[in-house]
Amino acid sequence: MSPWAIGAGNGEEAGLELFRRSGRSRPGKGEAPGPRSGPETGEGEGYGKKIRCAACGSGVTSRDRKTERGGSHEHSFFNPVGLVFVIGCFTDCPGCAVLAPRSTEFTWFPGHAWQLALCRACLEHLGWRYVSPDGDSFFGLILDRLVERD
Repeated sequence: MSPWAIGAGNGEEAGLELFRRSGRSRPGKGEAPGPRSGPETGEGEGYGKKIRCAACGSGVTSRDRKTERGGSHEHSFFNPVGLVFVIGCFTDCPGCAVLAPRSTEFTWFPGHAWQLALCRACLEHLGWRYVSPDGDSFFGLILDRLVERD
């Protein structure tokens, strides 16, 4: 399966398959951790408004970590099968687990390879991490899979 197939209607299954192949364990049904919080998820004193996974409520990042690429924080893109994603750019997302090898196939940001970004708590596909050859990196998160809450 090509990496860009994520989000083509099989994103969660494909993401979980990649997770299984990584050899890491996942909590069993009914054992999923509750919402995470703390400095590792971009929360705590000195952080801006919290941005959480809409699926489980776990902390993902904070408003302070919003950034711009190509002159904008928000971008709309479509994948090769035509699904449209509205993403926001963030400098860091401690509540995301980055998974899969880097790919430049159908990248939305020229000069950057991408990797899957999943919620650390529930493994929901939240977006992608982008990395350039010189080490510049940022996250592009799917905005309708996030909520802002204190």
